[in-house]
Amino acid sequence: GYWIGPDMTFQTGDDVLGTGDMTSVSITGDMTGSSFAAGVAPGTDGLLGTNDDGSMETTSQIRTFTIRGQVIDTGGPEGILAATSLGRIRQGTLPLNSFGSFVVDTRPNNAGGPRVLEQTVTATRVILRLSDAILPETLDATTFIVEDSTLTPLTAASITFNPTTLEAIFDNAATILPEAYTITLVGTGPNPVTDRGGRALDGEAPIPSGNGIAGGDFVGSFDVA
Repeated sequence: GYWIGPDMTFQTGDDVLGTGDMTSVSITGDMTGSSFAAGVAPGTDGLLGTNDDGSMETTSQIRTFTIRGQVIDTGGPEGILAATSLGRIRQGTLPLNSFGSFVVDTRPNNAGGPRVLEQTVTATRVILRLSDAILPETLDATTFIVEDSTLTPLTAASITFNPTTLEAIFDNAATILPEAYTITLVGTGPNPVTDRGGRALDGEAPIPSGNGIAGGDFVGSFDVA
């Protein structure tokens, strides 16, 4: 957790960041303008859920967190954060992910950004499941690219992000033809894919992607026989 020091002033030199798990948290009403964190401290901006947050190197996790009422985005940022891992985070019976300025995320050693956890290809779609919610406006034809062996990009009917499943979805305009293909999800340059805290994709292969440093392209491949 994070404790205010003896001066009773938030974000001063005597504050203490400690380890420990939250085993089970239940909020019977609404969650408005509030944050819960395990082993995570706000950075110099004094806000939890932004990309300067610090965390402990040891294990701190939230195992179960349930909000019975509404989660109200007040323009924060605010949210539910843990240094190592998040378990079942729910609003009622449904999974709760980041939205607006409300962040549901891990902050391992203040390093890395969203990672690619899984790649799935169907007859018409390429789907990348991510570790964190991203800003949907950073996902488009310039940041999610599928190319054939001649480096000709496929034309997407749509490129979307599902905040419930944390999936980036490239929906091709037609059935994907037999070929060898390369997938690129951009985490570098002036306009990378980022999360709501401004962290760029930590995309270096293999899956699960990343080298612990925000800002890296994910490059994958697949063949259609």
